[in-house]
Amino acid sequence: MLFKKEKNNDILLEAIGRGSVEDVLKGGSLISDQGVVSETDKAAIRQINDKVSKIMEYANGETEKLGMVNEIIHSGMWEMYFNPATGEVNKVYWSDEFRRMIGYNDTSDFPNTLEAWTSKLHPDDADMVLAEFTATLKDKTNTKKYDVNYRLQTKSGEYRWYRAAGNLSRDENGVPEIFIGIFIDITDQMEQARKLEIETQRHDAIDNTLSEGSWSMNVIGRDPSNPDNPFWWSQQFRHLLGYRDENDFPNVLNSWSDSLHPEDKQAALDAFGKHVNDYSGNTPFDIEYRLRRKDGVYRWFKAVGTTVRESDGTPIVVAGSILDITDSKKNKEIESQMRTSVNNLTQALSEMSKTVDTATKDMTGVADKQAEIVKSTDVINESVEGSLKIIDIIQDIASQTNLLSLNASIEAARAGEAGKGFAVVAEEVGRLAVTSTNTSKEIAETLSHMSETIKTMVDKTVGINDNIASQGAAMEEINANIEELSAMAETINRISQGLNE
Repeated sequence: MLFKKEKNNDILLEAIGRGSVEDVLKGGSLISDQGVVSETDKAAIRQINDKVSKIMEYANGETEKLGMVNEIIHSGMWEMYFNPATGEVNKVYWSDEFRRMIGYNDTSDFPNTLEAWTSKLHPDDADMVLAEFTATLKDKTNTKKYDVNYRLQTKSGEYRWYRAAGNLSRDENGVPEIFIGIFIDITDQMEQARKLEIETQRHDAIDNTLSEGSWSMNVIGRDPSNPDNPFWWSQQFRHLLGYRDENDFPNVLNSWSDSLHPEDKQAALDAFGKHVNDYSGNTPFDIEYRLRRKDGVYRWFKAVGTTVRESDGTPIVVAGSILDITDSKKNKEIESQMRTSVNNLTQALSEMSKTVDTATKDMTGVADKQAEIVKSTDVINESVEGSLKIIDIIQDIASQTNLLSLNASIEAARAGEAGKGFAVVAEEVGRLAVTSTNTSKEIAETLSHMSETIKTMVDKTVGINDNIASQGAAMEEINANIEELSAMAETINRISQGLNE
């Protein structure tokens, strides 16, 4: 044994008792040999102090390294010791790295008190931080972990974000003994997170103004088929399918794949797999499929995607969008039906135009014939009028002949027997005059009737010509309308084709 005498032990223990934690922390001697007479005890003290010095040298080196690490990662440490009788905080130590993180130097401007810390908490965070702190202390099972993010005011007056995490040790009765933890400056991370949140909100705002819904997948471990690959569906993507947020349409592959129409599912998955697994990047992802909305109705979507790859073609991120094309597909069906109807209409109008054209030509021919008839009747009418004039002359001659016969009869009566032959001649001449008169009257009546008939026929023929001319004009107008309808049908056909180009 090192100490054989009880007296010497007491002297040694007394020497040890004169040491202090502060001396240890400052690297001083733990044991003083003041009052120690025995050289053996002095040698033992020197040996102990030598060991302690080496231990403190090592500890100081590790402390220096820890300080360097804390400076690099912007972290500091804290310790809290509790009164075993009351369970309340008894002592607090803030590391110099922590003080420097918030702009202070030492205990003179940031003392080792709990109030020095709580007074710097941001008003919006103080209640939450202290509630977490208290809940951790009260949880004797130690399942509650103290790990919070909050803002702390620096010496300059600005607030910076910190993460505080600690572990609590307890005695056998569950009473807190030591609470040790770290502070990490996370201001840059929080600002980046805020910028990312703003960027995400901006993206969502833009996404909501578009018709397309976007999506992305991060590839973990160079494995596109990894079931843990995180997916992201934009709010517009969800809205297109009738969902509200991540609660009813989670950011997982199955949210999408389970919504695919059974007839389209395998083709869509195959197309996606071929695109992602083609390290050359030459296989596009451009496909149409049906997705089931929240209300159970299937709608058609056009899906496109692209992949960001490493230099060797390994996929890193896959992103794309979907567009609801249900109405477009219906429009194509309507356009096809319209095109058929318009083609049939155009063909019918073409046939009608030919028929009208033929009828117009036929009417023109009839009109020409009628014109010839009118001309012929004019000639006949002129002949009839000439004949009537001749009849008038004949009747004048017959009248003169009759007068001559009458005179001859008178002269024959005067001549007596000598005039009998002359009387016979006079009688024949009279008879001829009567016959000529009667015949000329009959001819005149016939010619007059013929003239009236010809005039009636001419009037009717002229009327027919007028009707034919009117019908011809109507036919030409109909033909013009048909041509206009044909042009309109062609225009409709072109427009309907343009709607789906």
